[in-house]
Amino acid sequence: MNSRTILYGFTLVELMIALLVFSSLSMVAVPSFVEFQERQAISIKALEVKRMLEFARNIAITKNKEIKVCLATSDYRCTKENGNRLLLFHDQNTNHQWNESEQKYRDISIESLALKLSVSGGRRYMRFKPTGESKESGNILVCDKKVGSDYGRQVIVFRSGQIRLSKDDNLDGYDDKSGHSIVCD
Repeated sequence: MNSRTILYGFTLVELMIALLVFSSLSMVAVPSFVEFQERQAISIKALEVKRMLEFARNIAITKNKEIKVCLATSDYRCTKENGNRLLLFHDQNTNHQWNESEQKYRDISIESLALKLSVSGGRRYMRFKPTGESKESGNILVCDKKVGSDYGRQVIVFRSGQIRLSKDDNLDGYDDKSGHSIVCD
């Protein structure tokens, strides 16, 4: 009497097809995931900048003094772009740079992202009054330093002291609420 043993398993052809499908899906998914991570890093840094501006406003109110926020170079001079830190301080001598004698409230490293400051009057800084209002309206554009990256977020400051993040749900490069461009150059 012949007894046949039934073996369950996959053939080599089935395994090769499964491997081909998996590698094809991976080729599509990995670049999308990397792009997603880059966008998340920009959004997280934009949120951190927004919180810092809100903190500056709160300090101006509680300490009853003008507080300055600026993009700063390594020697603590305020600049519009290409700074390596975002600085929050009380500029007693109004020289637009932090000195050892002045109170520094926060100093955030920018790392691999690029920030660009755009303020009314062409200034290199934003100031919050003791009333909580901003002396200048403007925005801080947060972008990736990599060439070809077109995604960015703006932190928008109104003279009233209100601070909000730009929102671009449809990824057309324009703020959904105001219609202004938020594409990085």
